[in-house]
Amino acid sequence: MVAAMIIAVTTTSMITTIAALGLTSAIAVVVAVALVVFLVTKELAGTSQSRFSLRLAKLVSISIAPLAIAFVVTLAVKIVSLV
Repeated sequence: MVAAMIIAVTTTSMITTIAALGLTSAIAVVVAVALVVFLVTKELAGTSQSRFSLRLAKLVSISIAPLAIAFVVTLAVKIVSLV
């Protein structure tokens, strides 16, 4: 009886951990892709002289800093978890 309860608790915690790591990895990929897309958009829009392109470059610049912070934190967590 006790062994069955221990197995049930262990299995539940393992499934929860795997699901959480899967979600974290998915969010990390989304952050990395969004950061690259925004950086490329900013560079391409910044080279043009039209008002729309310059406004787009400024608008995209606003979202780059939080994404960069999230990317760095994700990298730091991954590196620390490996050590």
